[in-house]
Amino acid sequence: MRHLVVVVAVADQGGVLRAAERLRLAQPAVTRCLRELEHILGVQLFVRGPRGVTPTPSGEAFLEHARAVLAELRRAGERVSGLAAGALGTVRVGTLPAGSSVLLPCRRTPKGAHRWGSTSRSATRSPGPPPTAPGSWAWSPRSAR
Repeated sequence: MRHLVVVVAVADQGGVLRAAERLRLAQPAVTRCLRELEHILGVQLFVRGPRGVTPTPSGEAFLEHARAVLAELRRAGERVSGLAAGALGTVRVGTLPAGSSVLLPCRRTPKGAHRWGSTSRSATRSPGPPPTAPGSWAWSPRSAR
């Protein structure tokens, strides 16, 4: 992953020194990482010039994939964080209507929505085949309004 971050930073900053400053690394470390990646791939990713670097055609192709991988990693991290914080996901609870107020205490808000902290949940009948227990409800978190 370090190689991907470095190659994208070098391309975005237009030079190794500016990329090193942005990443708060020493310039030799960025140069070494870039050379390692070029050695692994067996191609030159950038043409070095007096005013910075320019991606080669191979570099452009690799950058497209590197950016996509980093974007997916960010999205995966956001999803995992959301699940850990309780902002994402679904909890399904089956209960009889009479027992739901004891099992799931909450205060009712308009339109069947229930609120706990900063997360809003709504109660709806489960779609699909009849529930196994009368009065089954599906609870889906939504961001608070």
